[in-house]
Amino acid sequence: MTDPVALTLSIAPLCFSAIQGLSILISKLRTFRNHCKEVKHIRRRLRIQNDCFRHELHLLLLKTTDGLTAAAMLSAGMDAQWKSWDLETKLRAYLGDRYDLFKEAVEEIQETTSDLRSKLALFAAPTSPSSLSKTAKDAFRMVFKKQGYDESIATLKE
Repeated sequence: MTDPVALTLSIAPLCFSAIQGLSILISKLRTFRNHCKEVKHIRRRLRIQNDCFRHELHLLLLKTTDGLTAAAMLSAGMDAQWKSWDLETKLRAYLGDRYDLFKEAVEEIQETTSDLRSKLALFAAPTSPSSLSKTAKDAFRMVFKKQGYDESIATLKE
């Protein structure tokens, strides 16, 4: 006859590992089933972070330029005014030593945003009908890459 305590101590870690694996599997299956909602959710979070970033840039531009110029720069995207020497000197004067850090942060945010947008563009549009194979591809892509998308959004929040 074996010792019940030793038997319990040897089986308990296996049961806990099985339960942990099962919970991960359930989470993945839930993501697979609701992949359209997950894509919408990640797109919405990206749009929110992008809007927050644009509003912060707008506030900074209002401190260094007039309101019309700031609005025109944000609506036009990459305008010649963004690369002007005058704007850079005004921003350097306003930010001081933090200008280089600001410039690196803006470049990192733009890179992360464009990378995430290109990854999300692979998913079918929510309103367009898609084939069963495309839907399955999208579901598997979301299951296996959701954590990376969430990490990219978290990087934008920092």
